[in-house]
Amino acid sequence: MTRTATGVESVHQFSHAQEGAPGIVHGGAVALAFDDLFGFTLYAVGSLAVTRSITVEYEAPFRLNQPYTFRAQVAQREGRRLLLRAEAWDAYGRRAGSADATFVVVDPRHFRLEHVPASR
Repeated sequence: MTRTATGVESVHQFSHAQEGAPGIVHGGAVALAFDDLFGFTLYAVGSLAVTRSITVEYEAPFRLNQPYTFRAQVAQREGRRLLLRAEAWDAYGRRAGSADATFVVVDPRHFRLEHVPASR
């Protein structure tokens, strides 16, 4: 992961462990890559936040063993709500997909185990 002037960037190559259809990356693995990228974007803005929603647009098949450049940034901030935007590009400069997400800024106490309700 590399910090850029506007957000973060990462080059990722999916392996056979993320295969869905033959030779193609499972859509859930692509969504996970976008969500992870958004998590690192939060370091750029210095906020602790959690995913509220994420929408992924698949514009072309993500192929196994091919490098993809993922770029993300915060598009808008409204109080505790962060709207993030990302794109993924193949090695030929073609956009393979994009994602939009809403994150909610939380207090560090959100992550403490003692605040998790006990299961019944």
